[in-house]
Amino acid sequence: MSNFLSGTGRWAGRLLLVISLCVNVIQGIHILRVEDELTHPPQSGLDAGTLMPPFSATDISGQHKRVEFESNALPTLLYVFSPTCSWCERNSPWVLSLQSQSAGKFRMLGLSLSSNGLREFVRSHAITFPVYSDIPQGTISAYRLGPTPETILVSSSGRLARVWMGAYGESSRASIEQALAIRFPLAKQD
Repeated sequence: MSNFLSGTGRWAGRLLLVISLCVNVIQGIHILRVEDELTHPPQSGLDAGTLMPPFSATDISGQHKRVEFESNALPTLLYVFSPTCSWCERNSPWVLSLQSQSAGKFRMLGLSLSSNGLREFVRSHAITFPVYSDIPQGTISAYRLGPTPETILVSSSGRLARVWMGAYGESSRASIEQALAIRFPLAKQD
């Protein structure tokens, strides 16, 4: 009987070793995937130079408007957000800085993927640039809008110039500063 128990104990130990090895491999794969996402953030799927078609949407006052990009005197910065997005909330100080520094350099527009709580969000975050919601599904698909926040630079000729996906972390702030010739205030913490 003791031979049987010692054989069973070795078998159980080996089984635990195999299970532990499998868990470690799975965790390693997950860590590598997360590191890759941090160093190579997802792309919007649109290529620079893509013509950004005009679209109709509803402004904050409830008026239907046509949003166009071609033949504008200034390039357009589209800030895509959602009022319930915690990352959009976290991004607010940087967007306010971008808003104040874009005057005279860019036309800044907000695109909210949800109208729920939009007026309160705009008011509480002191957003003064035009904000649109009720964006047609065809436009959302054509622009490949999805996770928020997202910042899109459209040239004055209506072509996609640059996309920054996600909240403004240290590296994206540096990239935005360089591309837009602005300077964000120093971060207290990220």
